[in-house]
Formats: sequence, C-alpha cells, structure tokens
Amino acid sequence: MSTVKFSWRTLVALFGALVLILGMAVSPASAVTLDEGSSSSGQTALTQDAEATPTVDATATSEASEAESLSTDAPEAPKEVASPDLQGQDDLGGITDPGNPADVRQLESPEPVVDAPITVAPMNVSVGSISGTVTVPAGVDPQRVSASLISDAGILLRSVMLSADGTYTVPRVNPGSYKMRFESYDDNVAPLWWEDASDFDSAGWVTVEDGQAISGIDVTLENGGSISGVVAVPEGVNVQDGYVTVYTTLNKWAGSSEVAADGSYTVGGLESGSYKVQVRSYGANASQRWWDDASDFQSATLVDVQSGQDTPSINVTLGNGGSISGTVTVPEGIDMQNVNIEVYDNSNRWVSYQYPNVDGSYTVAGLDTGSYRVKFDVFGADIATQWWDGASNFASATPINVTDGQDTENIDVTLSKGGSISGEVSALEGVNPWSYYVGVYDSNGDEVRFVYLNSAGSYRVDGLAAGTYKVKFDSLGAAVASQWWEDASDFESATPIEVEAGQVVSNINALHDGRVHLDGTVPTIDGTVKVGGTLVVDPGAWTSDATLSYQWFADGVAISAATNSTLTLTAAEADKKITVKVTGSKSGYTSTSKTSKATVKVTKSAQPTISGDTKVASVLTAVPGAWTAGATFKYQWFADGVAISGATKSTLKLALADLGKTFSVEVTGSKSGYAKVVETSAATGKVTEGEFSAPTPTISGTIQVGKVLNSARGYWGSDVTFEYQWFADGVAIDGATNWQFTVKPEQVGKKLTVRVTGSKPGYATTSKTSAATVAVAPGALTAKVPTISGTIQVGKVLNSARGVWTSGSTFAYQWFADGEAIYGATNWQFTVKPEQAGKKLTVRVTGSKPGYTTTSKTSAATAAVTSGEIDAPIPTISGTAQVGLSLGSARGYWGEDVTFEYQWLANGVAIEGATNSYYMIKPEQVGKKITLQVTGSKDGFVTTSRTSAATDTVAPGVFTAPTPTISGTIQVGKVLNSARGYWGEDVTYEYQWFADGAAIDGATNWQFTVKPEQLGMKLTVQVTGSKAGYVTASKMSEATVEVAARPMTSSIPSISGIARVGNTLGSTRGSWTSGSTFEYQWFADGVAIDGATNSTLTLTSAEAGKKITVAVTGSKFGYVTTTETSQETVAVAE
Repeated sequence: MSTVKFSWRTLVALFGALVLILGMAVSPASAVTLDEGSSSSGQTALTQDAEATPTVDATATSEASEAESLSTDAPEAPKEVASPDLQGQDDLGGITDPGNPADVRQLESPEPVVDAPITVAPMNVSVGSISGTVTVPAGVDPQRVSASLISDAGILLRSVMLSADGTYTVPRVNPGSYKMRFESYDDNVAPLWWEDASDFDSAGWVTVEDGQAISGIDVTLENGGSISGVVAVPEGVNVQDGYVTVYTTLNKWAGSSEVAADGSYTVGGLESGSYKVQVRSYGANASQRWWDDASDFQSATLVDVQSGQDTPSINVTLGNGGSISGTVTVPEGIDMQNVNIEVYDNSNRWVSYQYPNVDGSYTVAGLDTGSYRVKFDVFGADIATQWWDGASNFASATPINVTDGQDTENIDVTLSKGGSISGEVSALEGVNPWSYYVGVYDSNGDEVRFVYLNSAGSYRVDGLAAGTYKVKFDSLGAAVASQWWEDASDFESATPIEVEAGQVVSNINALHDGRVHLDGTVPTIDGTVKVGGTLVVDPGAWTSDATLSYQWFADGVAISAATNSTLTLTAAEADKKITVKVTGSKSGYTSTSKTSKATVKVTKSAQPTISGDTKVASVLTAVPGAWTAGATFKYQWFADGVAISGATKSTLKLALADLGKTFSVEVTGSKSGYAKVVETSAATGKVTEGEFSAPTPTISGTIQVGKVLNSARGYWGSDVTFEYQWFADGVAIDGATNWQFTVKPEQVGKKLTVRVTGSKPGYATTSKTSAATVAVAPGALTAKVPTISGTIQVGKVLNSARGVWTSGSTFAYQWFADGEAIYGATNWQFTVKPEQAGKKLTVRVTGSKPGYTTTSKTSAATAAVTSGEIDAPIPTISGTAQVGLSLGSARGYWGEDVTFEYQWLANGVAIEGATNSYYMIKPEQVGKKITLQVTGSKDGFVTTSRTSAATDTVAPGVFTAPTPTISGTIQVGKVLNSARGYWGEDVTYEYQWFADGAAIDGATNWQFTVKPEQLGMKLTVQVTGSKAGYVTASKMSEATVEVAARPMTSSIPSISGIARVGNTLGSTRGSWTSGSTFEYQWFADGVAIDGATNSTLTLTSAEAGKKITVAVTGSKFGYVTTTETSQETVAVAE
C-alpha cells in the first residue's frame, strides 16, 4: 500500500492498543484482539490508517489503529482532541486526511500504566466468536490481511490478522448483529465486505447469539485498480512534500499516496468505480488542486477505475498559493514549539496547519484564493484555544481573505491561560482506569477536549476558554454504560458547568455501574406546536431489538397518559414547552433514557374569519380570532386558493379582476419563544358586481329647433363609461346618443329628456333620466346676400357665393340678365353666353328647411358682359430628344368645342408631314431642336396659335442591349453556347470569349470549345452590336464557375504472377484516357512498400504472409488525376 502520514487519532489508537497489549495474552494465531470500543483514539476512517504499517510495531498494533468510523466526509477539519463514542456517534469531526501532521500533537497523553488488568467482557454475557477463511490473490501474504468486526452503528469493534493458511477467528463477540470487513496491507488488493459487498450498507449481517461460534464467513479478495500520474510543483517547492488523496463520488476517502522524488505517484487498492483526485503540498507555498485543474471537489473531473487495471496520466500541476502570516504571543514559560496554528475554510473544513518559529512568527502557505479562519492551540499546557480575532469558536471568528501569490499579514494573536475541569471516576472493580475517558462539550454539544483517567482514576481537562460546558464519562475496552455529570443520560439533561479563565472547577466526579448499556440517540420531535396540533417523536437509532417506551412532558412536568409516540396538544399545554423522553430496555442491558430538546412554547390559535361585502370595490377584513396573548400577525390573502402577490395586510380591497372568485386569508401568528402557527380562514362566497351611486342628469340650452342642448351627468366615480339617449315626448330619438343634442324640426312642440347610462367592469349597469324640458319652439333661418365672382365676359364662368345660412338648409338658384330670368340658369355657377353680351347679371338664392321659414336673397348686378377670347395655354413636349424615340405633346385645356391643328418644327423649320400630336424622331434631326405649334379655332372666338418650348438638341440613338448568357458544361472539352438576347432590328453582332478577363485568341464565334489551357479559369463572352445612326454598344456576360478538369477514363488494375517470396509480380493497368502518364505504388496488407513504385514487384521475406495490392495513378493535363487499386492477392508464401 502507499505510505501514509499518521493523524493524531491514529497515533492515539496505536498508543492505547500498546497499553492493552502489554497486559493481555496474544492469541495462538498471533492476532491481537480488542473489545468493542477498546481503541483510545476514537473512530477514524477504516479506509485511511488500515493500509499503513505503523512505525511503532507493524503486527502488534495495526488493527488497534483501526477503531475508526466507516465513512467520513473529505476534507473536514479535525476537532480538538475528539473522543471515541461507543454509541455510534462520529466524534472524528470529519477527519479524512491521514496526511495532516497538525493532528499529531493534539492529544493530552495519559500516564503510562502498562501493568493494569484488562476487562474483556461484561460478566453477565456469554461471548461467542466469528471465523472463516480469506482467499487472497497470488503473491499476497495472508498474514498481512485483517478481518474487522463492525457494529450495527458502523463502529469498528475489533480487528484480527489472518493466519498463514488464510483462516481467522474474531473472539469474545457479544450477542448482536455485526458486519465483517476484510482488507490487505499490500498495495493493490481491494477491500471487501462479507457477501461480496463493496460497502457497509450492502454488506450481509452476521448475527451472534449468546456463546455462539459462527463459522464459514469466507471471502475472496481480488486485486484492485489504481490511479497514477505525475505531480508538478512551482520552482523552489520540494515535490516530495506533495500528497495525493483519492475520494469517492460521495466525497469519502478511498486511498492516498506520497509523491516520489521524480513527481510520480500511484494510489492502489481501489474498487471499480469513479473517483476524484486531490493533490496538496505540505510545508510549501503551493496551492492544492483537484484533477483536472479544479479548485474544489464539486468541480473536479471524475477518474474511472477498473479492478486489476491502472488508470495512468492523472497529472496535476500545483501553482503558487497565497499565505497568512503573523505573530503568536504566549504566556511566560510556554514552549512556542507546542503551539499549533490551523486554517479552516468558511465551511469549517480543515485546510492547512503550521507551527510558529521560536520568535512566534509564522506563515501558513499554499492557500487558494478565498476566505479562511485561523485557530491557535497549545499542546500540553493550560492555554485556551483562540480563533482570530479574539474569538472562542469558529462561528465568531473573523474571516481572512487570501489571494494567490500574496501574503495576508498581521494575523497576530496573544494566547492566555484557560480554565480547567477536574474530578475522579469510581470505576467498576477489576476495570482498568485507563479504559475510562472524559469528554468536555460546549453549549452547542460539540466536544472540545477529552482525556483518559490516570492510574488513580482522576483526571483534569485544561485549556478551556471561559464558558459553559457539560462533561461525559465513557469507557474504552470495558462494556460499561456511558453517563453525563450528575448521572444524566444525555447531553440535554446534563448539568452545565461554568468555567472562567484560570479557574479549576473540581469535584466533577462520576461512578460507573459496570453493566452493558443500550445504545440510543437523542429523540427529535416533529409536528405543529399548537393547541390541537399533533407531535410525533422520532426515537432515532437504538440497540437492535430494544423495546421503547415514551413519556411526554410540558415544561418538565409529565403529561398524564401521554405515553404514545404521538401527542395531540390540548389547551392544558398552551404556553408550555414540550419534551419527550424515550426509554429503551432489553434483557441483559441497563435501560437507557434519552430526552429530546424542548420545543418552543405551544401556541394557542384560532381559525380566522373574514368580514365585509364580497362585491367589487368593497373591502374585506381579516379577523384573526383568539390567539396566544401578545402574538403578532402576518397575513396572506388568496383568490381561488392562489396567493395574491403583495396582499399581506389585514384588509383587502376587491378589484374588477376579483369578480367571480372566492377569497380566503392565511394568518401567521408568532411570538418570541412560541411556535409560529399558520391558520387559514374558510373561503368567502364568489365576488359579485359593485353598485354605482349615480345622480340625476340635467339639460341646459334654448329649447328651439336648431339650438344645441347640453346634458350634465354629475359625478359617478372614476373609470365609468357613459352612454346617452335623448327622448322627445318619451320616444327615443334615433341617433341622439351624445351628451349634446341639436334640436330637429321634428321635435317642434315636444318635450325633451335625456337618459344617462353608466357602466364599469365589475359593476351593475345603471341608468338615470333627466326632467323634461318645455315644448320645443320653431326655428328661423339665418340668411346672407349672395355675391358674384369671375370675369364678366362671354365664355367665362361666374360663381355665386351664398354666404353662411342655417345648417341643413336646402338652396335654389336663379340667374338674371338685366332683371330677366335666364332659362336653365339655376346652378350656383353660370357660363356667360354670347346672348348676354352688353347685359348686367344677378343671381337669387332661395333657402328652405323643414320647420323653418323659406327665405330668398338677390345679389348686386354685375357690369355689362363683354365679348370672349379663347384662353390658350402653351403646349408641352414630353419624351427624350433622341433618334428612334417618340415625342408626345400636351396642348392643355382651351375650352369646349375648339378645333386643333399640329405642326412639328426642327430648328424652327416645319417638318414635312409631322402634323400629329406625336412624332418619331428621324436620323436627319440629329443636332437640331424640336418645337410644336398648336392652333385652336372656335365659332365666335379669335383663332389662336401657341408654340411650345424647344427640346434639347436631338442625340443619336442608343441600343437597348441585354446581358448575354453562357450555357453548357464548364469543363475542358465541352462546347459552350452564348445567347445575346434581343437588341432590335438591323443590328450587326461581333463575339469575343475571355478566360479570367483575358481575350482568348480566335474565340470570336457565338460558340466556344473549352481548351485545357482554360482549366481553373472563369469564362465570359462579350457581344458587340452596331447599327446606322446608333452608338455601337458592347455587353459582357457574367463569369462562369472555374473550368473543371475533364474526368479521366480508368480501369481497375490487375496483378499477375505467383505470390511467393522471390517471385516477381506484374501489373496490368487496363484502359485509360489516351496520353495519360502513370505512377505505381505496391502495398502489403494495405501498407505502402517503401520504394515499390514500378509496374512490377519482386517479393521479399518482408512480404511473407501478407496480401499484396497495387495502386495505379493516372494523370494528364486538363484531366482529373485518378487512382485505382487492384484486388488483393492471396497471402505471400515463403
């Protein structure tokens, strides 16, 4: 196995075992045996020191060092001098790193008494034995294999070594159920539990009755797997200070190893499974790392291990860590070398340790970036433990921040004298006082110190910080009942002891009765601590087959008839704390009682009720009811059983969203020292709609046709939507649904009202109607004198403007010439006719409206009408002045019944035949400007001509040329076609092909055959068009893809000849593209034969037994290089 650094607990166990061994006989099989709980060091993990060969005495003490717990979390901090606990409690404080030298000096060593008698078993019990045979792998010495007896609580009771023939016997086994574990001290043998189990939980039980000898507990051990690798450290760090630890996926220690001088390590004896690997360096400033480059267990990468196989290359590189430094000051006479400095992380896990220099200075190096707390202890002196800065425990210690590569300085401490507790233990006659030990526990129930009795049966525990403690008395190696000071059965019922600095509290004495006691744990209480609530006790773990009884207490007074495992609380228990005492009994054992921690006080509560209307906008109020006096309340409202966010007051205003829902309230009552209780009300009925408080509307305005009336609805509340309806003599007026209303003629003589209807989500819709008005009076039109605008001239249009009249009036028009009505002139506009020349014009406007008096108004007369003229605009030309394009014209509006003529001109000269409204430009107009003359004539009007502005100088024509396209396969030897598209009539074309932009000589046709020299190039084609009178134009196609090589014609080659060493094989390549060049490569079993590149191959002994193939590679410019491989020959014969 790998070399292990011993923890202080292991050394204590070894020391205690030596004392016991010196006073007892060794069994014929040379197997040292210890009674249940006989180790003096407490329960350390079986998997750590079991593999070590102790430097004290390899055979006499190795099993004694294993009085240890079966599993511990890694890597936690060691507790201060923890003691064994024969009731199955893990007093190790989670020590899982056997490489923690800080633990070596924490023991307060007892006086060495080597001749004391040994009590091997209680007098009233007949002991039995367990025996069997262990088969080990070849080459493994059976005498280096141990068989360990484990209690049902997971405590190692005894270990024996095998005889040379592989047999073993575990003697002096008390009646009970046990499990057996077997392991070898050789490097790579995996441990095993009985019935081929890999752990405690899955192992088979071995039950021993009074005096029964159990045989046939046989197992076969096998070689385990291993993990190996290399550790690299920073410059200046000794790699042999490195230490490798392997943990299971449950963070349990599985194995460890030191690092060799070359940085290598191997951790063996591992069962098949997955593990995590940690590397740390002691005494050097190198930070610990987990594989693969992780800072902690959670982020570490798993390493898979198979039995009988090594998992190599699990290499780890350590970096420079941070450090904590300071100075320790101790009282005069204290040896600085006895001071121990330990560093813990914020989870109270042990991280590192250091001893100060003679001058008190110290540095704890190799720390990862993070936060830590530091503890200072002194061995063998009455100095109180202290945490920085001036704290008495981990919880109150000041955190210290550390950064990689930096030192956190001035973490100084001044240590002072502690208090002490001393007393005597009256041991059972014949029992070695050394088998007794005394544990001191703080107010949290954590063990802080323990010592063994001296030969006189007295003890003294020093180095206690000022505070309150409880003392427990127990035995190692003698089956006597443990007890707490003043005959208490557990921590809760033990009497506290006040200790001050420098004070010795004496006479803390105990008497052990010597009988076997039941193991039991402190029970716990679950349930709601309120009147009417039911409490349930969990008794915890007890000795197998123990009979349990119960008694409940209220404020320490037994509750009558409360002797079941449950208790329903009544009003009698209100305001009291509840405890339960569980008493275990079993034939042949001393009855043991365990009392739970007290609950908080019992709360009196009531189901709350809800007051208020369940309507939208109403307020609900929670009424808690009668509770414990002085209780304070918190509230949580629920809608349809779902908690309402933020609804945590005693009242709740119902909103629209609550319509149709039911409501309940949860009241949480609390009071200091009492149980917090939650009670829920019954649900309300469903929330219904709210109701408006609506006023009666009023009407204002003149009650007359044409007048606007206003309604005033009054205040209904916020967010209300309103609708209106006006009525005439009680009949709804169609469309009168606004708050305002203009009185219509049909309402003359009727009385008006208005109805306002209010609606709001969550409220019942409500309507209110106003009082009636007086009867509606008729209306009068508002009229204006019309006016005439426009030019008073034949052919001109005159407009009349009537002015503003009463809205809704209907109008009639009549035009007059010198006072005589003009027939048909009854529109608001009038076009002057020739017959009105010399006369004056007027217009009469007549307005009418139902319910109103018809009214007429006549304009003032115009001046006398004058003769007309054609109003001719300047024509415009549209289009581009370019040969081949058409020009259009727009003459504009000249009036009705006008006849038009057109004449196009070039530089002012009429163009023969160009007499339409449009014109196609001819080549002869190039360089000239075009105009258009429009002539209009009409009966009674002067003939008029208008000429347009000149165009730009006529430009030559331009082709409309499309981009040509290329079709065909872009490959050497293929014919490509070009398509030019439509350019127009009478066009002459030329072609030019290009490769990567360079013209291809002679490629001037619309078709083109691709040549090898175009391989890998992109092709384009340019089309050039020309035509008389037009600008010559060229268009280039889009580039093709790169020209591809042409596929080569090939054949599968064949091999001729006999496949025998010394013979020559020939190859036939078959039919290939003409002009190809060939290369050859011969292969033996698929591997190229060096230098075999001819068409023939002479076989050598190197090819014997192998199958031969030949690969032929053909190449030709412009073609794809191709390789073909023959079929295999038979294996080459010798």
